[in-house]
Amino acid sequence: MRRRSRRVNSDPVIAVGWIFTDLLLGLVVILLASQVVVPKKTLAETPRPKPSPTVKTLATMEKKPKFVELQVDADGLLNERPAAVEALNRQLVRRTKDLRNQQREAAMVLVWGYAPESGTGQQIARKVSKNLSDNTGALFKKATKRDLWHGGFKGRVQLELYLYQQERT
Repeated sequence: MRRRSRRVNSDPVIAVGWIFTDLLLGLVVILLASQVVVPKKTLAETPRPKPSPTVKTLATMEKKPKFVELQVDADGLLNERPAAVEALNRQLVRRTKDLRNQQREAAMVLVWGYAPESGTGQQIARKVSKNLSDNTGALFKKATKRDLWHGGFKGRVQLELYLYQQERT
């Protein structure tokens, strides 16, 4: 009976694989041992915010808008004719007189430019929006303005005014 000899696998790739595995295992052990444990802060140690001595009230906006209708020379505004801009300013002063006398301020203004095409309507609204602050006092100074288009005949502009709420006394 012949005995088989045990042959040891002498392939260098296998030896290198085992060495690499041993090195990785050593690195993992070193990394785990070097972790620093930071104790969690207790509730007593966490800083608490200090209350402010004064209470600030935020300005709120009225939920129902006020509407201002304007008839404008659309072509004159688009071509920046001075007569069209002056007519617009006169209308703005006349149509917003009550709001200005009450010392109201607009929080947000939606400017609807009426025109058959959207681009033209927005251009008209943009021209009106630029002229809002000129002769109307504090009414439109802080207002956020959005220029929008509404389908219809050219020459009509509608201002949708969302005013700050008045303080009740």
